[in-house]
Amino acid sequence: MKNLLLIRDTYNENSTLGKLYLNGEFVGHTAELPFKDNQRSISCIPQGVYTCSIRQGEQSKSYNYEHLIVDKVPDRDFILFHVGNNPQKDSKGCILLGNYRSDDEVQVFESRKCFNTFMELLKCPCKKDCNKTICISDIGKCCCSSKTSLIIKNR
Repeated sequence: MKNLLLIRDTYNENSTLGKLYLNGEFVGHTAELPFKDNQRSISCIPQGVYTCSIRQGEQSKSYNYEHLIVDKVPDRDFILFHVGNNPQKDSKGCILLGNYRSDDEVQVFESRKCFNTFMELLKCPCKKDCNKTICISDIGKCCCSSKTSLIIKNR
């Protein structure tokens, strides 16, 4: 199982920023909407422990590329990790990834580059069913699982 840790560290009226780690390694900066009691389309999701699954582009009306969906968020659905820089313009509660933060700490930059690297890191190196599962290689074997753990903490 791949473990993701999102640590939120910056809060303002326009966004919530944080850092994302995959199995302890820094992956990128995150940008989300500010927390507004988990209201649909205007709030980031509550802190907690969630599972995630890779979702194919053809399963989405909005995103024609592979992305990550956060499963079983209370009172919400279709919370995704996807490409975007500014949560006010590019998100309705989803998590955006970027290599850099803006100086005013409102958005992230190089989102597509960071996101593509992130999705590649989630894939299985042995290529066994990797289009639909997240795998962990152990001693030359591939043990596939379709779930990833996501832990979100506020700082």
